[in-house]
Amino acid sequence: MGMLYVIGNYINLGTLSSVSTEDSIYLKENMYDLAQSVPWRMLAKSGNAIFDMGTDVPTILGIMNHNLTSNATITLETAATLEGLDGTFTENVPPHKLNIWHTIGLTPLQWWKLTISDAGNGSNLELGEIILHVSNTFTMNYWWPYKEGMAYVVDEHVTHFGRRHRIKRAKKKMFTLDFEGVTDAHFTSEIEVFFDAWDGDQPFIFIPDDTLTDSWYVECLNSLEAQRIFIDQNKFFLKLEEQSRGITLL
Repeated sequence: MGMLYVIGNYINLGTLSSVSTEDSIYLKENMYDLAQSVPWRMLAKSGNAIFDMGTDVPTILGIMNHNLTSNATITLETAATLEGLDGTFTENVPPHKLNIWHTIGLTPLQWWKLTISDAGNGSNLELGEIILHVSNTFTMNYWWPYKEGMAYVVDEHVTHFGRRHRIKRAKKKMFTLDFEGVTDAHFTSEIEVFFDAWDGDQPFIFIPDDTLTDSWYVECLNSLEAQRIFIDQNKFFLKLEEQSRGITLL
């Protein structure tokens, strides 16, 4: 097992070619706006999005903060031309609660199509973020035991008599990961590269265990603070917080 992370997205204004349908408020551009609480919402229980990736070669698909059920059908397709998106080169993507990450097995071509159908869904489809990019990892995995928890965002008012009135607004997954035994070479080629890519404000997909299906759209709360333990041995930590999912649209 090992962790994976996905920073960046090949989907943007230039690569998003078309969608089958979009809500007049929750537009297609929301699928890549770095805010999973503001989704692209369709006007149906099925639909698709088409992308022109040019020379970009995605190896992983992420669908963050969706409302899909366990019976949803998700298909990823690629072709050399727009007209070639005819179902010849496709693969199925297994659904998963809240967030989906999927290692792409297709040989990447220029054009991509994501198709979703969820007839049993009680609402029209909504997808917080769609990410087509590449995954990365560290040679040295985080150390066990590690800290994992849930933070609750609560509004609170306390009366003159000490009575607390509390309203939960959101909850967020939290991780604190310690890394030790990182060589100087790996520190330069992996850790510094991660922090440069994250750049202080970029949310990213965090996959705690690449043998499992869970993933989270997170923000890193700490800067790079490394300790030199011994010759060619370094340690550092990551404090990760899930980006708020907001509310479910009705």
